[in-house]
Amino acid sequence: MKPNLRSGGAGYDGKELQKAGVHEVVSMKPVVVDVKETQVTKKGFLGIGKKESSVKVGERSIMHSEHVRDGEDEPLFEITYETLDSKGADATYQDHSGRFGQKMRIDISLPESVARKIFDAAKKDPTIMRQLLERSATEKIGISQKDWNSGSENNSNIPLRPPYEAWKKKSGVASKMFFRGPEDTAGDSVEDRVV
Repeated sequence: MKPNLRSGGAGYDGKELQKAGVHEVVSMKPVVVDVKETQVTKKGFLGIGKKESSVKVGERSIMHSEHVRDGEDEPLFEITYETLDSKGADATYQDHSGRFGQKMRIDISLPESVARKIFDAAKKDPTIMRQLLERSATEKIGISQKDWNSGSENNSNIPLRPPYEAWKKKSGVASKMFFRGPEDTAGDSVEDRVV
């Protein structure tokens, strides 16, 4: 049986980020599993009628080697990249049918040391996350370069690639990226984590 893997939410308010001109969110967090303990809730008589329940007593990090065969002996971390588009008339990202409000998200599971290197590098050069997204879509999923960049008859000639240029044109500046790492707290200001 696979453990209930959980990495938690990205921990941000989409409306607040949109007001700040953010269209892309990158988060990094450890992947954890619940630690449960069996407790007797009713003793019964000579074992007859005995009832037990499983109670969460904590959490523990999943090791990369538990998740990936021949993986590293360090905690498993997840880097998530996702797009945020405006709502209503301001939306620019379309799905294959022409409907506005498209979203794109990838989750990459890595050993903590590798995840931290990518996360830190992306804060200095956010295009790294866009490159990872494109490579995941075209090399791992198998989306053609034509469908990714300009669209084809397969997707109503609408590119699957996020509309970075349209976001830049609307705001007058390059699209901003919001970063949330495991050390960040909900009280941190949005401006401190926008690149």
